[in-house]
Amino acid sequence: QQWPSSDNTTDPPPGGAAAASPSPSRRVAYFNNAGMTALPPSVRTVGERALQYKSRPWDPPPHDAAQDAAAVRRLFSKLIGSSSSDGSDVAIVPSTSFAITMAA
Repeated sequence: QQWPSSDNTTDPPPGGAAAASPSPSRRVAYFNNAGMTALPPSVRTVGERALQYKSRPWDPPPHDAAQDAAAVRRLFSKLIGSSSSDGSDVAIVPSTSFAITMAA
């Protein structure tokens, strides 16, 4: 794919546009929905670790997934101003449609 070079765009980095992290020094305007946004480097690192685990599920992860889920529930509970400080009123589900089905 040829990328245009002008005053308003920059050539993509090696590895494709997703390999770049957003930087104020780049003169790029990217208009798209949130599902196609560039990933911050920290998110990419976590995603790569998750993919490594998913490719070898018989090797246990170096951390406790249940502790991670509990921490996510506590943080989300705090974010939404829940009365529960331990996250016990927050459920983690694989998709919105699954959650709606379970609630119905």
